[in-house]
Amino acid sequence: MNPLTGSAKFLFTTLLNAILALFFFLFAAHFASPAFVGRVALLQLLELGSSVALTLIPSQVVNRELGYSLGSGNSQTQRLSGSVLVSGLLASPFTLFILLFPRYLWLSIPYYILYIYFNYQSSILSGLGRFTEVNSMYAVFSVTRWGLSTLGVFYGLRYLNPVLDARRFDENSLGGNRFA
Repeated sequence: MNPLTGSAKFLFTTLLNAILALFFFLFAAHFASPAFVGRVALLQLLELGSSVALTLIPSQVVNRELGYSLGSGNSQTQRLSGSVLVSGLLASPFTLFILLFPRYLWLSIPYYILYIYFNYQSSILSGLGRFTEVNSMYAVFSVTRWGLSTLGVFYGLRYLNPVLDARRFDENSLGGNRFA
C-alpha cells in the first residue's frame, strides 16, 4: 500500500482518538470532580511516557528491518516479528517504576504492558505495509479504552476504571477495612 494512504489513515485514527478523548473529558468533567479528570490526564501522560521510554527497539528500526526483509524476499520475517514481540514483553518489568507514583496508578501497570505490546504489534504491521490493519487496531483500541472509561465514570464501576477503584483506598486502609 502507498505510505501516503497509510499516513492519511493514521491521521484519521489520531483524529478519532482526539475526538473521543475530548468527549470523555467533557463527560467526566460533568459527572466527576476536577481531581478525577486530572488523574485520568496523568494516566494518559504516563501512557505516552511508557510507550516512548520503555520501547527497547524503536519502531523505526522495526519498520526498516521488516521492510528490508520483505523486500529482499528473505524468509526471516516471522522470526524477526516474533523476536520483536517478545522484546516488548521483556520491557514489562520496567513498568514497575510506576510503583514510585501515587497508588491509583498502580492498577494501570497491566494496561501499560499491553500498550507497549500493542505499539510493537503496530510497528510490525506498518513494516509489512498493512496500514489498514494497523489503523483498524488503533480505532478499536481507542473506542474500547475511552468507552470503558466512560462507562466507569457514568456508572461508577470501579473495576472498569482503575482511578475510581483506587479512590476508595488511602494509606490507612486495605481493601476498604480501616486500620488505625
